[in-house]
Amino acid sequence: MSESSWPNESWRTRRKYVRIRKDTFPWSDSNRSLYRLKCILQLAFVLVFGIQRVAWPGVEPSFTDITKISGITRLVDDHYASYPKWWLSGLHLVDLDGDGDLDLFLSAHGKGVSSASWGIAVTTDFDNDCVADVLVNGKHFLKILRGTGGGSFECVNSLWGIADISAASIDDGLCFGDIDADGDLDIIGYTSISGQRRFAVYRNDLPARNWLRIRLIGLPGNRGAAGAKIRIYTHDESRLLWYEQVTIYDSQAAASYYSLPITERHFGLDKWKIVNISIEFYPSQRLIWRRGVPANSVVVIAEQLTSRQTPSP
Repeated sequence: MSESSWPNESWRTRRKYVRIRKDTFPWSDSNRSLYRLKCILQLAFVLVFGIQRVAWPGVEPSFTDITKISGITRLVDDHYASYPKWWLSGLHLVDLDGDGDLDLFLSAHGKGVSSASWGIAVTTDFDNDCVADVLVNGKHFLKILRGTGGGSFECVNSLWGIADISAASIDDGLCFGDIDADGDLDIIGYTSISGQRRFAVYRNDLPARNWLRIRLIGLPGNRGAAGAKIRIYTHDESRLLWYEQVTIYDSQAAASYYSLPITERHFGLDKWKIVNISIEFYPSQRLIWRRGVPANSVVVIAEQLTSRQTPSP
């Protein structure tokens, strides 16, 4: 048995990888006892050594279905047991608790916050407290979920004075952005959806905190920098403040973020006045750092061609 780095560097994993020599165990998948031993050993590597990828002789690395062992199957089964008519129709990955890992959010047709398939959801920071908030609409609701830390949220529509109503029509989406250029995000939402539809413009007058906006410019063919990974650290890089992977998609015309000619993402910084930024562009995986970035500013970061690359025609 030997340790090495994961052979496909595009995974960019920090976990260990172990290769088993052919002569270590003379098993065959047709031999049930030895196959069970193989499974037990696989589990032991995970639990004891923290090794999550094991290369068995004669088996090429591939994808592994971890739905059951991760607990997702049980959670979905339990939800169906409680709500037999639940119509799952949306799968989303988002860092809900700000720990740098992607969490799974399930949406569906029907009523309630998780029924967002007639609308859409996005994470940003409306109160600039450096904790992700969620703006989600559906049939026929608009919810502002303020992040309270650790992946927990509270609905603040009443507290912030935002009407809990949305047309949630096929061509509808979320409407928010800094319309008065004061450093916080404002919201436009419906107030009536029957007869002549009406809407309200909500100016954000929450207590002022520090913020940062990052604009990304990718190479030709991906100018919007889709897939780029944004990480924001404290000035000494001892703490990860934000992580977001840029997603650009539309459900017909239902935009998932405010739209500008250049991709922009907004981050609240709370008390932090200086931060460090790293951008990992996709698919080149080029890593660009910006250190000592002051709060309350807009930073433009462009992916650059190397000497081996030529621009697309």
